[in-house]
Amino acid sequence: MNLASNKQSPMISFEDHRKPDRNGAIGITIVEERFQGFLNLRFDSSNTNCLAAVKQIYGVDVPSEANIFSTTDNAVVYWLGPDEWLVKLKSEDEVQTSEFLEVAGDNHCAATDLSSGTTLLRLSGPSVENVLRQGITFDIHPRAFKFGSCAQTVFAHANVLLVRSSENTDELEMIMRRSFADHIMLFLLNAAADYGYELRC
Repeated sequence: MNLASNKQSPMISFEDHRKPDRNGAIGITIVEERFQGFLNLRFDSSNTNCLAAVKQIYGVDVPSEANIFSTTDNAVVYWLGPDEWLVKLKSEDEVQTSEFLEVAGDNHCAATDLSSGTTLLRLSGPSVENVLRQGITFDIHPRAFKFGSCAQTVFAHANVLLVRSSENTDELEMIMRRSFADHIMLFLLNAAADYGYELRC
């Protein structure tokens, strides 16, 4: 059986569509990035074996500063806390949980594959800030939330990770648990109705 063919997007109940505002404009485009790999890592930031394992397997350094991320062509590592990080990969097949633990070589780290329970929305357009402000108190203005930043926060009463992954100030990423996906998407579409939106799932 081909398990890959049985995968379902967290946004399966939504269809691609456009809903312009009354003037025919599209203020925000919402794109789901399907079936990416997500790995949660927990270890002491002074654990050199674990730091080296991330570099060896995924080719990216672990960020040591709060609320930033490190990136290469193949992987992104987001800082979640002093001893916690999230690794994003291009596909679920690239998540090497057992290999990481083997290379790390000790019992003082944890690696959990979150791929099937996590999804990412890419939000872009001139009305991104206006739409998100309806569900968030976190300051997402580019002066406060700069390129290269990430932050765990609450959007529409759901926990999310917001990421400023582009120098384009009209673009943000939102990473969320699968169980929150429907609720967050419905909130976004309702908040975006006055600005015009395009949805790609």
